[in-house]
Amino acid sequence: MFDPRASIFNGLSAMMPSSWFLCLLIAVILSCGWMGAAQAANRFADSVTENFVPVRYPGACIPDVAVSSDGDISNNAGYCPEPGQPTHEITMSFANPNVDEYYHGVVVWSNSGSIYTDDELREFDIEIDYIDTGTGLPATLSGDNVNIGDTMSANDPKLVTFASLGGPSALSAITAVRITDLKSSGPDETAFREVQLQSDPPEISLIKTGAANDGGDGIVHAGDTITYTYTVTNTGDVTVFNIAVNEDAGTFTGSGPTPNPTLSSGGNDYDSGAGTPTDIRPGESVVFEATYTVTQADINAGLLVNQADTDGTDFHNEPGSDTSGTATGNDTPTTVGIPESTQLSISKMADDDTERAVNDVVTYTYAITNTGNVSITDVTVSDLHNGSGPPPIPASETLATDAVPLGDSTDAASNGSWDTLAPGDIVNFTGTYIVTQTDVDTLQ
Repeated sequence: MFDPRASIFNGLSAMMPSSWFLCLLIAVILSCGWMGAAQAANRFADSVTENFVPVRYPGACIPDVAVSSDGDISNNAGYCPEPGQPTHEITMSFANPNVDEYYHGVVVWSNSGSIYTDDELREFDIEIDYIDTGTGLPATLSGDNVNIGDTMSANDPKLVTFASLGGPSALSAITAVRITDLKSSGPDETAFREVQLQSDPPEISLIKTGAANDGGDGIVHAGDTITYTYTVTNTGDVTVFNIAVNEDAGTFTGSGPTPNPTLSSGGNDYDSGAGTPTDIRPGESVVFEATYTVTQADINAGLLVNQADTDGTDFHNEPGSDTSGTATGNDTPTTVGIPESTQLSISKMADDDTERAVNDVVTYTYAITNTGNVSITDVTVSDLHNGSGPPPIPASETLATDAVPLGDSTDAASNGSWDTLAPGDIVNFTGTYIVTQTDVDTLQ
């Protein structure tokens, strides 16, 4: 399928400046604070045209220039028109505009080798043609008498943001940029020497939640699950493609396998099949889910703590990323508590439920099950017997059921007390009772 991002980048190499200009451009980028690490791709024009228009101010000296596809104005021959003589109007055109190709403004470089102050006027009018993403119709953002301001050093770039022109923070589907009505008051200066579109990196936020699934009994046992939900939201103003979410194994405190997030809902395929359908435009979200199986070690620890990371790229393959938090704006790890539950159940059964005679011996079996989620120690049984003779004394404890994991219920000696009974395991006690005449007479 067609990937609009690839087509743009494959076409740039043929339109790049010469090697000396690349070196100059790199030096400029490194020396300018506003560019910094946050600066993303600059867009070259697919074609540039120039027309002659009347000069606005006396004394303006504009070179007779040739304009390249990146808006670079080459000083080929000095041309200092008298008032009323022509100067330049520059139109940068962009083929195949895409609604997901966003830019934040126009980067303007002053004349090479010059430092300007406010007493040297460098102004121009600007118009940006684009497709309104809300209506799908052509629209124009314009500004009059735009001043690039002081230059602190030679080749100091200035950013004219669309917001400063009264527009939105970012525009997509730009079809043309026109620079007109160029003004300069310096004796040998041009208002600028280069113009490019500029974009900022994408911004995304990852919120992660976790919910234990207790099977309906209100107790989280080993083998129950935790469902993790990862919501990635585009908090910036450019489309972000191919969102991915991965658990950070280094921060996961669980003893089982690290959860594996997979796409659950949301997201679209805005890059026409070039990746997974996890692309999100500004304000949109995509949701991933993962299931984790709780272990006894997790229950014994009492909680699970972990974080995840998300990343994606914009139209220019500029990356955006975030570490999960409990809300947008924080990176607080997600904690799922597993409450401790100490519960036992007991059942009692006689060896024979037929009528008994005096001095018959009845043997009772008491099955004690750990229905909680943690081990219980020193398990004993007392029989509240209604017979007239001495009540049974439950003893002779033996392990009847050893649930997985095996061997975690232990008893050092048969002394009427079971030392450690693990969750899901069953221990049996036995006790005897001798039937009395009173029991027979009262039909106990």
